[in-house]
This record gives sequence, structure tokens and C-alpha cells, in this order.
Amino acid sequence: MLFLAYISQMTRVSHDMYHAMALFRETLATGAVPLEDVFAYTPTVSPSVHHEWGFGAILYFAIEALGTGGLGLMALKYALIGCVMWCCYERTRRNGGSWQLFATLSLLVFPLVWVGCATIRAQLFTLAFLSILLVLLDRDRRGDRWWLLAWLPLHCIWLNVHAGFVVGLVAYGFHCLEVLWNEWADHGLSKAIRRNIHLPLGLMVMIGCTWLNPYGGLYIEYLWEGIRMERPLIVEWLPLWHTYRPGLALLAWGITVGLTLYALRQNGIRRSFSCLFVLLAAYMAMKHLRHGSLYAVLWLAIVPASLQPTSLGRAITRWVSEHRNGVYRFAWKCCVFSLLVMGYYQAWQPNLTTTAEDTTPLAAGAVEYLANAGFKGNLMTPFHSGAYVSWKLYPNVKVSMDGRYEACLLY
Repeated sequence: MLFLAYISQMTRVSHDMYHAMALFRETLATGAVPLEDVFAYTPTVSPSVHHEWGFGAILYFAIEALGTGGLGLMALKYALIGCVMWCCYERTRRNGGSWQLFATLSLLVFPLVWVGCATIRAQLFTLAFLSILLVLLDRDRRGDRWWLLAWLPLHCIWLNVHAGFVVGLVAYGFHCLEVLWNEWADHGLSKAIRRNIHLPLGLMVMIGCTWLNPYGGLYIEYLWEGIRMERPLIVEWLPLWHTYRPGLALLAWGITVGLTLYALRQNGIRRSFSCLFVLLAAYMAMKHLRHGSLYAVLWLAIVPASLQPTSLGRAITRWVSEHRNGVYRFAWKCCVFSLLVMGYYQAWQPNLTTTAEDTTPLAAGAVEYLANAGFKGNLMTPFHSGAYVSWKLYPNVKVSMDGRYEACLLY
């Protein structure tokens, strides 16, 4: 509830969803995903590969086809956030972490995880898919094998929704290393491979599934260029100290990294191998603030359970248990406070309103005026409003650019 209050101001609709929905609408109209940027009158990248086309399909059906509008959009957002939090807690619980420790430590990641909770971006789907994968990988440690058959279809959906599926491949790779290393130490290398041959085979299948998209091999080329591309003009690709309230974010990052190192030292690498992946994510979060949400999800799913057997973890759990009644009363007050904050900001209502001080305007009023006037032609648009113009006015209007940075912009 406190986290929902923390992000209750994030109701303004992201421009990312509009170019994704416009692309899928054009796909339905023409019967194929366009390989050229049909929305621009300016020269753009050719072919134009849009890795979030599946994100647009989900939003189009959830909002337009079902007619749910803004309430449907917000319901989808909070459902995805709920999925992330439940999966993180489920993995913590299954690995011996207490609810007392999980709830207490979750407060630390608020200044980091909020980055992925805009209304609504494909990255939120990546957070949900990643959290689901972490739960399924934990089942693999317990000897279950059915999870891989359940996961492969989800992986195919993920790679068509957002290029963040690459994080899932890395997480899966770390899991393979952890399992093989531990099995090697206990049973020898040959037996470790025989017992876990499904893991490298599954990884190869997952990599092969990357071709299961409307762009085929062009998607692979796009990923190679997109992952290596520098984005100095995009704030979310700048280091963590460029984020909103950088002091709070850096403090949260420092405390969580310190606790991860503490867990590694107390338990040893073999018992806390997953913490190495968390530290890699911490480095990426410091390098690019948009990765802060990925780091926060990984940390919340992995580190509390690793801290549970330590003296610090036991002390936190014991203190909360000994003050159970007081903690419950405080929690109820926090819930009431959170509901008041969410009500004040109307957290259930997506917001298109822009002001003169807004640095990322959608120009909703101007678009409505042009639509009513029957305007047709080319329109010079800022980076953030081009997608909204295309969604509302295409095919009568083409734009100079929209927010698809590496997919369409030439240099």
C-alpha cells in the first residue's frame, strides 16, 4: 500500500504506448507489421523494427477492443505491479525468508523500482515476466521440470512485448551456472551435466525462439545495434544520479548493495550465488537509471531470503514478531494514509493534462483542435508528442518524429 501511495502521482500516460498501439492498428489494417516507418514524413531507419509491437497489441485489445478505456489501462498497470510483488514474496517465502523481513526490506527499493511503473510502459511487462521467471527457476532448484514447458510460451510472448527479455536470458544463464557449479562440487562434472542437461538445452531453445517474431532475423540485428547504442540525450539512459530525487535513490542503492555484500560474506558464494547476479544488476542500475527497477525486483526477490539466516535477518524478524500488535496498528495506519494519498492524486485515473512547465507534453489539446479542424498534412512534432499525434491523427497527418529512439531516428 505504501508503494502504491509512492507511485500514485505517476498517472500521466506515457507516450510509448501510443506509437505501439498505432503500429498495431496499422498492422490490423494492412495485415502485416510495417517494415518501414509509415507515420513519418522525414527520412527514418529502414527497415524500422519496433520491439514493443506486442506491447501495442496487448494495450490495443485491453483498451480499445474491449472498450475499457482509462480504467482498463490502470487495472492492467496495478495487476502487473501486483504480479511483481507477489512473485518476489513467493520466491522469498519458498527460500526461507519471513514476511517480517520481506515487508521491512521492501521499503528500501521504493526509490529504485518506481522507474518501471509509469502509466504504462513495456518495461513493466518485463518486470512481471522477470519476476515470474525467478519463481520458476526456484522450482527448478527443487527438482521440478515441468516449469520449462510452461515458461517457453511466456518467453516467446515476452520477446515480442519488450526487448528486456534479454535480462531473462542472463538470469537463466546465471541459474545454469549456479546449479552446475553446486552439482559439480557435490557429484562431479559429468553427473552434474547429466542431471541438469535440460538447463543448457532450454537456454538454446530460448535463444532460438528469438526468431519467432514478425521481423525474423531483422530483430536480431536490431537487438545487436540497440543494446550497444549510446543514448546521451535520453535521461533514463543516464547514470543513477540523474534520476528524480537522486540523493534518496543513491542512498537506497548504497544500502541495498551493502546488504547484498553482507549476505554474500555471511553465507558464502555457494549459498548466495544469485547475489552475484544482483550485484551485476546493481552496476547496470548505477550506469543507467532505467535499470533501477530491474535491480530492485531482483534484489527484492533474492536478497531478503539470503539475509534471513544471518544475525541481522534474524534480529529484524524477531523484533517485528515481538512487537506484532504495534506493527499491525502501524500497518493499518499506513494503509489508511496510502488510500488517502491515492485518492488525492486519483491514482485510478490516467492523466493527459499538460501544463506549460511540462517537459514531456503530449499536446492533447492541440491534437483535439487539429482533429476537429480536419487538418491534413505534415506536422513538426517534439520527441514526446509525435506518437500521440500518430495515434489520434494518422493517416491524415504524418509527423517529423516520435519517441521510438533507435527504431526510427537517423543521425
